Formats: sequence, structure tokens, C-alpha cells
Amino acid sequence: MDSRIRRRNIAIFIAVVLVIILVIVIVIAATGNNSSNNDNSSVPPPTENKSSTNIGGDISDILVTSDQKTVIAIRDQGVIAFVDSKTEFKLPSPPNAAADVTSAPSCLAEISANVLAIGTEDGCIYQFNRDSGAFKLVIDNSDKIDSVDGFSNMAIYKALTVASNGQLYAANYSSGVVEVYDTGSFAFVGNLSVTSGLSPIGLAFDASGKLLTLCLNLSTGIGVVLQNQNALISNINKPVSMKACATNKLQIATSGSVISYNISTLAVLGTVQIGDTISALSCSQVAQNGNLISY
Repeated sequence: MDSRIRRRNIAIFIAVVLVIILVIVIVIAATGNNSSNNDNSSVPPPTENKSSTNIGGDISDILVTSDQKTVIAIRDQGVIAFVDSKTEFKLPSPPNAAADVTSAPSCLAEISANVLAIGTEDGCIYQFNRDSGAFKLVIDNSDKIDSVDGFSNMAIYKALTVASNGQLYAANYSSGVVEVYDTGSFAFVGNLSVTSGLSPIGLAFDASGKLLTLCLNLSTGIGVVLQNQNALISNINKPVSMKACATNKLQIATSGSVISYNISTLAVLGTVQIGDTISALSCSQVAQNGNLISY
């Protein structure tokens, strides 16, 4: 009799312990879920692309004009294209090339409301009239032969920008200088040297009107932003392009992300992860594998 009572009491004890353990597990699980929910609410959601437009081709630069038209340079097709109106214009043949070869446009700048400047990897800068659709060769370095990073021209233009005084600044990746031209006559004004061993690939003016030059070390793939040969931003991994934006931001595209800086203090404002290799940048879009992607 006593043994039956003991067995019953043991069974009751075990049942009570199991119930307590079960209750504890349920409470812990509920607490964990609440904690997880709280953590997620404090972390901003991943950045999602607002829209993507398939263009095709190797997009080398994106320009948003003063009237908010998006223009792109498509290097492998030898054209500049107005995305909004779905019109494109084929560049002429480089002066020293066969007639069936078109220039490879690499960078764009707006000179005035109806005139663009187009730099190429063939050592040329063209003036393009939006009203007539006509191209005019204004800078020709295509006959100056050298060998830099597998290219054969002394002038390989990677970025263009226009200063407030109307002068055109051209980043010459091959010779390692920033060339300056008068946009009225396109007469050569002078060269701005960058640090030896670096190639300029991006240009922008800061809030005070001083030139910032994004440069690439070809041997390491590391970039730096210079102002009068002084390094202001260092150790940029695989930079691609740089643009100054109206929101007082400086945007730098790397191989898979866009980093925003305060253009006055150069403090980092944030980073948007794009994911795949970026080929061109504007203040609101990147080019990636032939697509224009808003960010």
C-alpha cells in the first residue's frame, strides 16, 4: 500500500515538474519573440531599389540635366541616349579611326541648357547640341599614342565637369592630369596635376567651389579624394565615380555601393548597398549590368 502511494506521489511530482518546465519554455519563447520584434522595429528595413529600367549596353556615365532629363553614355554602342524621350544619337568616328568605328563615350557634362560635352576613351571631347542633334569635335588627342593599363591613347577621359566660371574640367585617366578648357573657344587653359601614381576618374566641386578629384591607384584598386593634392578622403575600395548633388551631398560609387558624404565637412552620411558592380552614377541612379536603378 505504502509503495503504491509513493509511486503515485512520484508520478504526481514528475507531472508537476514537467508542467513547470513546459510553462517556463513557453514564457521564454514568448519573451524571445517580443525581444526580436522590438529589435527589428529599431533597425531600418533594407534599402530597396525604387525602380529599374533595362537599357542594355555598357553604361559609362549618367547625367541629369538642368531640366531634369536623364542622359546616359553607352560606351560599347557609341551613343548617348536620352532615357525620358527614348532617343539616342550616335557619335562620329574618331578622327584617326576607320569610318565604321564610333567613339566610345565615357563621360558627360552640361555646358548650357542645350549643349553637352562628351568625353571619350578615344581621346576626344565632343560638343553636342541638343536642339540640332549635331556633334562637333572640340578636343582631339586621339593621335597621341601611349600605353596605359592596356589602352593606347594619351587621353582617356573618365569624368567631365563645368565650373561656375564656365571652364570645362576633364579627368584624363591616361596622362594622370585634370585638363582645363574654356567652353567658349575650347582653348586649352592648363593642367592640374594629381599625385604621382594616381589616375583621376571623378570630378566635383565642393560647397565653396573648390575642385575635388577622385583618383584611383591602378596597382591597388584603392581610391582617394584629393583637393590640391591633399587627401581628404582615403582608402576608398574600388571607386567608380563621384558626383556632387544639390542636397549638399557628395556621392561616391564603389564596385557595389554608394557612399554619401556631407560635401562641406566630408562626414559620412550613409551607405546604400547596391549589390553588384556599378558602372556609372548620378545623384539618384546607378547603372548596373545595363540597367538604370534608382536608389
